Amino acid sequence: MEGNNSQNTEKDKSPSCLDLFYYWRRCSSSISQFRSYYIYGTFQDCSEHMTSFKKCLSYKATKSEQAKLDLMASQAKIKENTKMLLGVTEPIWELRKQPPADWHQYNDQDDALSSQSDVN
Repeated sequence: MEGNNSQNTEKDKSPSCLDLFYYWRRCSSSISQFRSYYIYGTFQDCSEHMTSFKKCLSYKATKSEQAKLDLMASQAKIKENTKMLLGVTEPIWELRKQPPADWHQYNDQDDALSSQSDVN
């Protein structure tokens, strides 16, 4: 019974290949990319998630020790990148207390353009 528990805890530490694919898909989704751009000012690089997925498939196919080490290194790199992103706390956007003084000019220009197109 104890041997069974040790196998389960080791298996729980590493995600399955399907999980790694879902992590890549979630990372590369438009919602996730929009969120990343909004918060950090850049799009998120999801290539390491795909690399990790491919290394997982390689390990499942070959069961080689080198493929396992490559997979673990890839997972460690993802965790490191995530910690680095979570450490960024400086705001990208500048908070305004009041709207710009000429904010109405932009609205007036749009109204003038739309009224011209209605005439034509």
